[in-house]
Amino acid sequence: MRYNHEGVKKEKNKLCNICGRGFAANRTLTNHLRTHSGSRPHACSHCGAQFAQRTCMLAHVKRVHADTRRR
Repeated sequence: MRYNHEGVKKEKNKLCNICGRGFAANRTLTNHLRTHSGSRPHACSHCGAQFAQRTCMLAHVKRVHADTRRR
């Protein structure tokens, strides 16, 4: 409730061991670490394009393969 209604920011205590940037959630830190490693574990099932984050892959499928999904 404090984060949503009172404007209190979550503590960014999960730190990147490479650049020192802080994050409030472990998932966000994990996604950030992929920028340093170049890892792209999420692949498009239609064209094989690879993405660091699942949300980016899903947006790609929705945007690029919209006609393919309808069939």
